[in-house]
Amino acid sequence: MPEVRAFEKALAFSHQLLRRIPGARHSFHLISSAGGLFEGQKHVDRTSLPRPRKPYGRAKLQQEQMLARLPAQVRKMIYRLSTVYGFSGKGVRCGLVNTLIQNSIRRQPSHIVGNALTIRDYVLVSDVGKFIASRLQDVDASSRLLTLASGKPTTIFEVLNRIENIVGRKCFYAFEDVSTNTTDISFSPAILPEFWFPTDLGTGLRQTVRYLTASSLALDSNRARA
Repeated sequence: MPEVRAFEKALAFSHQLLRRIPGARHSFHLISSAGGLFEGQKHVDRTSLPRPRKPYGRAKLQQEQMLARLPAQVRKMIYRLSTVYGFSGKGVRCGLVNTLIQNSIRRQPSHIVGNALTIRDYVLVSDVGKFIASRLQDVDASSRLLTLASGKPTTIFEVLNRIENIVGRKCFYAFEDVSTNTTDISFSPAILPEFWFPTDLGTGLRQTVRYLTASSLALDSNRARA
């Protein structure tokens, strides 16, 4: 896969840096996918083993395994993210939540690949950014594997209801019940790392609505995936 080949080049560059600057403190930070690794599993905790079902998840697991083979003097930080939502700037791919919000604001219908009872775990993008930024500045030299999730399973139906209440408009939508995209994913609160305090979904959705209402973002498509 192109992502794996690109990652191989990044690892090769890390090896070069290690040889050329052996006395420096070396760290490698990898953003992985909790959803991709644990798709179809519920109440994932620290004892759960990744069982990716799709090429994306398998590629992420391969990247984690490749990173683990770097020399011991390289600090390895892996962040497994659950479903991320929130304002992330112009010109980027819209996820499910952002698409639903923007279509609700514009009174446009949404095509959702999934079903209303599909369970996901949602985290706000700004929470993720702040947490990783703090780890970049951390002087701790130990390697860590961290799962950034909310620990609160939420159905798509609940997300739709919350958006309707916040925006003050009805969400118009149609579900395409595709079996490959309707498997539940949830995480136990016990898996969450210390100093990780995710914003509750209601507050995060209100923040996202404010950002998207004030922006002039254009949707590339009204087709969203759960």
